[in-house]
Amino acid sequence: SFPGAGAMRGRRLALAKKLGCQTSFVSLVLTDRSHMNEDMIYATAEFLKMSPQETEFLMCIYHREKAATNSFDTPVFWPMRAFDPAWPQPQETKFLKILDSYGI
Repeated sequence: SFPGAGAMRGRRLALAKKLGCQTSFVSLVLTDRSHMNEDMIYATAEFLKMSPQETEFLMCIYHREKAATNSFDTPVFWPMRAFDPAWPQPQETKFLKILDSYGI
């Protein structure tokens, strides 16, 4: 859901400015009708002030969702689990859910 008012209002616009794109593109991404490229994913992690481990996790999610096969579901591609075994299973995590959890 998109924030309509309050402290989270304007987050899509701020993210769009960070990414150098239109707010409508961010809306398309958030409704799963378009996709960001790798540079945009990294810029999104910076915008959200993610830790290096969270950024790595987000990049892994991105690569898994873009992969043509399920090879990214193997544990070798999930090094962040070594930092914290409580990280979610890759099959349970989607890029859009991560953005939603940050109020985007």
